[in-house]
Amino acid sequence: MPAISDDDADGILDVADNCVTTPNADQTNTDLNLPGGDIFGDACDDDDDGDGALDGVDNCPLTPNASQTNTDGANDGGDACDPDDDNDGILDGADNCPTTPNADQTNTDLNLPGGDTLATPANHDDDGDGALDGQDNCPLTPNPARRTTSPAATRSATRATPTTTVTARSTAPTTARSPPPPARRTPT
Repeated sequence: MPAISDDDADGILDVADNCVTTPNADQTNTDLNLPGGDIFGDACDDDDDGDGALDGVDNCPLTPNASQTNTDGANDGGDACDPDDDNDGILDGADNCPTTPNADQTNTDLNLPGGDTLATPANHDDDGDGALDGQDNCPLTPNPARRTTSPAATRSATRATPTTTVTARSTAPTTARSPPPPARRTPT
C-alpha cells in the first residue's frame, strides 16, 4: 500500500496538493480555469494569472494582462488591475475619459444635439456639431452651417456668398496720369 504523505506539512495530502513541496493550506490557484492557466497553486507558480508575464515583472500578477498596458505609468498596477488608469482621482467606472487625465470631468457637448459622453480632452468634436475641433471655427459652440475652417470649405463658402471688396486708399505717392482719350463717335 502506498504511503500517505504531506511533504510540505501544510495539512493537504500530496495526492491532492497543488504545491507538493511548498506549504499552501489555502490551495489558491488563480489561473486554474483561465486560458493559459495550469494546475499549480499560486505559492509555487511563477505566473499566477497565466498571462505569460512572470509574477516578478507582471504589473498585475493576479489579473491576466499579456500586454502589460499601464496608461498612467504609476506603480499602482497595469490597467487591468488599476481602478484609475489615468491617475486623475476619478475611478475608471465613473470617469468619462478613463485613459486621459481630467479631474474636472468637463464635457462641453453632453447636453447638446449630437453630443456624446466623452470628456473634452478625449473628445475631438467638443461642441457636437460634426466638425472636428482642429477644423472647427468655433470648437465649443455648435454651428453646423459654417463649421469648418479648412481651406476648401472657406473657398467653397466664398464662392457661394456674394462679397463686397473694399480697397484701402494708398498712401504712396502717385504719378499724374493724363485723362483718358475722348470716346469716338461713329457717324449715324
